Amino acid sequence: MNETAKKWIEKFLAKLRHERNYSAHTIKNYSRDLQSLLRYCEQHNFDDWSSLDDQAIRALISARHRQGLGGASLQRMLSTFRSFFKFLLVENVLTNNPAQNVQAPKTGRKLPSTLDIDSVTRLVEITEFRLLVHLMRNPGRAWLKLREMTQTPCEIVPCWNSFIPPVCV
Repeated sequence: MNETAKKWIEKFLAKLRHERNYSAHTIKNYSRDLQSLLRYCEQHNFDDWSSLDDQAIRALISARHRQGLGGASLQRMLSTFRSFFKFLLVENVLTNNPAQNVQAPKTGRKLPSTLDIDSVTRLVEITEFRLLVHLMRNPGRAWLKLREMTQTPCEIVPCWNSFIPPVCV
């Protein structure tokens, strides 16, 4: 890549930093992604940005995927490339965006982990406690829940200083 191509990266990052107020973390990630693109272009003898096409971008994304880069990182990388090439379009350096139609690999979804017996026990205890608090706050409406929870026969259920009359159905 020639020096002019490298200057466009600097201009793009300066625009993100000063005009768009991107965070330092975002700028660092964009810079890393664009440096990766620059290295790829130098290794494959691309002279300038206009010589890139969607096949070259796909090849770079595929290579990074084979190296073990995750789906979310590849999506961020493609987003960086699209933004950069869009900037070059506005600056009349390019006539089309080579990353526009390139899709990143799908990100894998993790299955939820199962709860161990201690976690389930704590969850049940918390639920029972919340139910008791609810019963103490709303004795008239929740006496059936207390009956179901304690499995008591249909009798008068004491609650605080008063008694809730039974309603047997």
